[in-house]
Amino acid sequence: MASPPPPGSLSSPAELPRADRAAWLVRTGCSNEVRRASALLAADPTLSSFDLYSACVTGDVGAAERELERTSASAAGGTLGWAPIVYACFSRFLRRDAQRAQGIVQIVRLLLERGADPSSYHLSEAAPGEPAQRQTCLYGAAGIANHAELTRLLLEAGADIHEGLPEPGAGSEALYHASEFRDVRCLRLLLAARPYPALVSYCLLRCLDFDNEPGALAYLEHGADPNLSVPWQHARTALHKAVLHGRSEGTLRALLEHGADPARADLWGISPYRYAVRLGAEQAARLLEAHGASPASLTAEDRMLERIACGRAQPGDRPSHGRGMLASLARSGELRLVERLLDAGADIDEGADMPPLHNACYAGRLQAVQLLLARGADLHRRSAYGGDALDSALYGSEHCCDPEGGPGTLAPDEISHGDYPAIVELLLRAGAPPPRHLRGSEGVRQVLRRSGVPEPPE
Repeated sequence: MASPPPPGSLSSPAELPRADRAAWLVRTGCSNEVRRASALLAADPTLSSFDLYSACVTGDVGAAERELERTSASAAGGTLGWAPIVYACFSRFLRRDAQRAQGIVQIVRLLLERGADPSSYHLSEAAPGEPAQRQTCLYGAAGIANHAELTRLLLEAGADIHEGLPEPGAGSEALYHASEFRDVRCLRLLLAARPYPALVSYCLLRCLDFDNEPGALAYLEHGADPNLSVPWQHARTALHKAVLHGRSEGTLRALLEHGADPARADLWGISPYRYAVRLGAEQAARLLEAHGASPASLTAEDRMLERIACGRAQPGDRPSHGRGMLASLARSGELRLVERLLDAGADIDEGADMPPLHNACYAGRLQAVQLLLARGADLHRRSAYGGDALDSALYGSEHCCDPEGGPGTLAPDEISHGDYPAIVELLLRAGAPPPRHLRGSEGVRQVLRRSGVPEPPE
């Protein structure tokens, strides 16, 4: 059977032959286009029983049982060429439809009873020159669906917690992305399966991208090293991230009680304690002092930034740089601190990777975008990734699953924070060049259509 056209290229999928509609159902049901799969099922509920693969995606238990009478539980096939259990574990209905999710879990149980491999995977599409990555059933269950029952079922059946990666420092899609959810049941199941210690420590850093105290505590309980740092995150430790992101006192205290060093310097030579002082986070600073941080380590610049952050700026206080502080504050929407830094003369376009305007656009922070544009931010300045501020807003509308944590596994229509359409409209009015083709969330695309931006080529 030929592959169906790309999901966005058809105006009337009902015109397709039934086999192609079933294939399109499977493709979209296992992707961020799951709303299209729902529309197909609403138009023709019988598509769920077209074959074993459509049954796995939609949770049609009866159809799966009938198909398994004549088909191997491990037979790869369907429009994507995957094993049946992979289709089931990557179905976005696991997160979107509780009734179908229960059916999918029942089907996975049937497949496992008939010999399906719980460590099955598919290979992701890779960029030119990049190797394809394994996408395991465990990743689908825990890292995308965050479905505790399915995750437990796979682990009890022997799913490989390391996802086929032999090196102790190798990544794990399941554990990494399970860190993004406030419901930590899947995360705890994965940690109980004893992943590599280096992996546990690394994924703690990911967990701290989010306001997730239970997740951080779970990592520390399972031996995460709070002093691990990586060069691509400016050599900042878990404690650095917790301070800079304004994490809870409980999180800070747990990190310190598990050995986090409040005096450890990052790539810029700045400790968590000094960042706490610079941000005017008095309670955090006192807590770090109680665990060994010394006020004698503070510099004149630290004290100056503290005065600015606390609204006590003195004549002559002018920050020479903020080490990315302004960009971070713009992303988190801390308008009061952004204004105080700008009033003191901070560089409005500072940012090693993404300037403050880009950060605000990416995170959907409309008020921060308005403030920065009014204060003279460079609309056309490029980020380290090559795009301008509008590009950051378009990308964020589809991929910024959490304004603090950034990319995750939500579908675009599940991203509920921010006002990306208003940001895009504001940027276009301010003179941002429109993109060549429609991109971004559906709300953003509506704004771009009104500006005459064409559909992408098929």
